[in-house]
Amino acid sequence: MAITDWARERGTALHLDGARLWDVHAPFYRRPYAEIAGLFDSAYVSFYKGLGGIAGATLAGPADLVAAAPSGSGGTAAPSSSSTPT
Repeated sequence: MAITDWARERGTALHLDGARLWDVHAPFYRRPYAEIAGLFDSAYVSFYKGLGGIAGATLAGPADLVAAAPSGSGGTAAPSSSSTPT
């Protein structure tokens, strides 16, 4: 949490690459997903790694950040239902 405090004091955004968040949550973190993700300004999570979905992922964060993020096709990602209001 010290890194999160340091970054926020300086206006630096933190990103969680949570591709395998579902795998490590129970045995290592022992914290609710919301608490872990709350330490970051944005988070990427995969629906197939650890959850067994066929495919898919999402970027969650403030709508302006999600809208500005590059998409896999080289464009920008459209804000999704996982975007949070700023």
